[in-house]
Amino acid sequence: MGKVIRRKYEEWRAYACAARTASNELLTLLAQEPADPERASGVDFALVRFGNIDADALEQFNLWESDHGFPWHDSPEVIKSDARHLDLALWYGNLLCGLCFATPSGKRTVVRIKLLEGHPKRESGSHPLKRRVIQLCVLAVTQYCKIIGAELIEIDSPLPGAVPVYVENEFQMVNGALVLTLDE
Repeated sequence: MGKVIRRKYEEWRAYACAARTASNELLTLLAQEPADPERASGVDFALVRFGNIDADALEQFNLWESDHGFPWHDSPEVIKSDARHLDLALWYGNLLCGLCFATPSGKRTVVRIKLLEGHPKRESGSHPLKRRVIQLCVLAVTQYCKIIGAELIEIDSPLPGAVPVYVENEFQMVNGALVLTLDE
């Protein structure tokens, strides 16, 4: 790998790392806020964190019995060949609750969420971040957008059942695509 290509690769991986770090800092702030009894969710944000999609995340994903067939195991190889991607593993303590894979457009104006999946079920019921995976992953993708200067987040081919959840999280249907315009 040439020096310029290697430098660009490292630059993009640093952007992804910075987005995860900024998101984790925001989660730390949420954990420090006094509990609001009206919005009591039972979520201890001190246990929520973002990491990259690594061997530990893929090992836990294997236990999910996912019905979607998303190619999560391909993400490490895709990142090796094109480092522009943002890969997110959403954890609650040691429990993997969600995965997200996003990529910017060539001009960096749009970041497209290519894949996003929450843990489908647990033997003891739903996981602690059920109905929050999209919201939290979009928080991290938003940090990535801020770092690279993107103005929009677009959902690439959302599952029909997920569309209402995206709309609840401020996405709008624009020309057949789910789009979130970021504030300045």
